[in-house]
Amino acid sequence: MYTGKGQTVLIIDDEDTFTNFLKRVLEKYNYNVLIANDGEKGLILYKKQYQTIDLVLLDLTLPNISGQKVLKVIIETNPLAKIVLSTGGSYNEIKHLHLAKGVLIKPFKLTLLLDKIKKVLDT
Repeated sequence: MYTGKGQTVLIIDDEDTFTNFLKRVLEKYNYNVLIANDGEKGLILYKKQYQTIDLVLLDLTLPNISGQKVLKVIIETNPLAKIVLSTGGSYNEIKHLHLAKGVLIKPFKLTLLLDKIKKVLDT
């Protein structure tokens, strides 16, 4: 139902336990997963490999460079980037919501994440 087709997902989030869990789950569902644990590393990785990254799961609360800034730079690098934002805040706190293809409010159910990834990748 939620199985990927080998697409690559870049997770940019500073919560190591969370990202390691998501990596294991997404790989189980046939996604390739890259992880960056802060905004700066996420941008470096994205700029190097954006042609092979199918989707970015981006936390908005990041060290070094904010998630909002990361979002803007990713869109400047690749206007067709598929980005799902994850945040512990509300939709009203997201300044550049229109740039993303979806938003998940933490904590979210795994089925909701898988469904959102599938929908965004299929668009």
